[in-house]
Amino acid sequence: MAVPAPRPAARPAAPTPSDGGRTAVVAWVVVLGAAGVTAVLIVADMVHRTPRWSVWPSLAEDSTLWLIAGAVGGVALFAYGFKVRTTQRVIENTPTSTVRSMPLGFVEVAGAAQPDGDPLSSPIGNQPCVFYTYRIQELRGGGRSRRWVTVAEERSTEPFYLRDQTGSVLIVPMGAEATLSKEQVFSNRWPGALPDHVARTLRGIGSPTASWLGPRTIRCREAVIAPGDPLYVLGTAQENPAAAGTSDNAARIYIGPHPNNPRFLISDRSEKALLARLRLVAGGCLYGGPLLTALSIAAWVMRGT
Repeated sequence: MAVPAPRPAARPAAPTPSDGGRTAVVAWVVVLGAAGVTAVLIVADMVHRTPRWSVWPSLAEDSTLWLIAGAVGGVALFAYGFKVRTTQRVIENTPTSTVRSMPLGFVEVAGAAQPDGDPLSSPIGNQPCVFYTYRIQELRGGGRSRRWVTVAEERSTEPFYLRDQTGSVLIVPMGAEATLSKEQVFSNRWPGALPDHVARTLRGIGSPTASWLGPRTIRCREAVIAPGDPLYVLGTAQENPAAAGTSDNAARIYIGPHPNNPRFLISDRSEKALLARLRLVAGGCLYGGPLLTALSIAAWVMRGT
């Protein structure tokens, strides 16, 4: 079902934090800002004490680099936790609508996933689905420099439906943030082996399991939303100009990307389960990040005394 370019839709006012929330944010910004400045001072001190470039290769064994990584990583964790907490607050403050009574603009709906026609087949696992996302990674390097490098990734863009007890609405998943629980992992890292159909798929998309240098260590991650799965969507409901005049939301309205409201989330978890996961991640990052930074700075100070 073709969907025309979306018209601008009214964007609801974002929830404003309370005075207590603003104070907490300012306090965290001050703390993390001080931590960032301290991390810069650590780097400056290390450069001052190590002027010769020939000495830098040996610093990989020096705990200073790990302390710097811990200090900076703590700041990054805090920033990510703040982003997750913002998403959590938006979900908590957005009322759930039924499809029949859903207004235009920013909405939250929940129901079951239905395909628009025949179900899709996921490229890696050959699973029937309405939506899929996959990532293919290769293990590269040697020793301590070994790391997983993403060589291919894709997500489906075909529309599908969300159905609740009052009706159906079309979901256009382009640009959506997908939080999915049904993930399959395939790898040929010892002692595993890739299934034949996965190896054939990799060859078909130009990512074979071997190159002229020899076998490649591959890891594939694929997550799907299957027909009938629970479906939660937070996004912008927009009018389909091609269906103007009809009262059927399944034809008149769709939920999809919108330039004036980039927040667009789809999940196969219930709202309750999704919020529980977001609270856990946000709490771990918001408290664990500053703790990691503080411990790294404290260890550096104690080492210099």
